[in-house]
Amino acid sequence: MDGLGPDGARGTGTDNAVECQPNCAQGSHLYNPIVVHAWNPKPAGLPGCPVDVQFYSDFTVAYPAGVPPWVVPGTSWDSDVQYIYVDGMPAVHYFDQHPYSCTPLS
Repeated sequence: MDGLGPDGARGTGTDNAVECQPNCAQGSHLYNPIVVHAWNPKPAGLPGCPVDVQFYSDFTVAYPAGVPPWVVPGTSWDSDVQYIYVDGMPAVHYFDQHPYSCTPLS
């Protein structure tokens, strides 16, 4: 992330998505540059999570130069995912997110 603070974070990277045609195992990889914004910090609220650690519960992944074909602003994938525009870029907004676990990855 190139911008980080208690209220939010911003960064850039590369999305590596799989186009599941004819299926996800055989589908081609789609690599697109992305701009990520995260905000709305909340406590994890999970057993074993430190009480003083918060996680961003909202984030967007915006596509400045090409987008996977399923990202269609104005539609939705799930009850906590919307396809929108951010700064004129097609984007995915994930909201009301929370961690699955506070167990460190090994």
